[in-house]
Amino acid sequence: MTRTSILTLGSVGRPRFATAPSARSATVDNKWYPARRESRFLNPKRKNTMAAYLVVDTKLTNPALYEEYKLRARPLVEKFGGEYIARGGNISLKESALWTPTRMVLVRFPSSADAEKFYQSAEYQEVVKISKQSAERTSFVLEGI
Repeated sequence: MTRTSILTLGSVGRPRFATAPSARSATVDNKWYPARRESRFLNPKRKNTMAAYLVVDTKLTNPALYEEYKLRARPLVEKFGGEYIARGGNISLKESALWTPTRMVLVRFPSSADAEKFYQSAEYQEVVKISKQSAERTSFVLEGI
């Protein structure tokens, strides 16, 4: 652990030097706090896990049937610890040499294992059939922060 000197103000407003465990930490009332907030998706029981995102691009062919899929998919996403980040919002396309998205859905899960459990679950496989009947789809799981 490297030590770094930090200039702080003493109790009477005079500068003093404190020694911090690392440059990423700060002290308040002689207690050390991390400089960055940990993601709520990091599980303290599983060290070094990172959030994963289910990314789905859909081109709707039957919007009425797709509404049924949306109603049935949301509770399953939440059951497996997922949270919708974006669902069919406006896309401001910057580059499209490889792919031109149409309707994007972004779902955050606590880990890639959780995202895979959701996608492979028997409950979701029943519901995803509705989506495949009502839209052309591209989907993948992406690990992230």
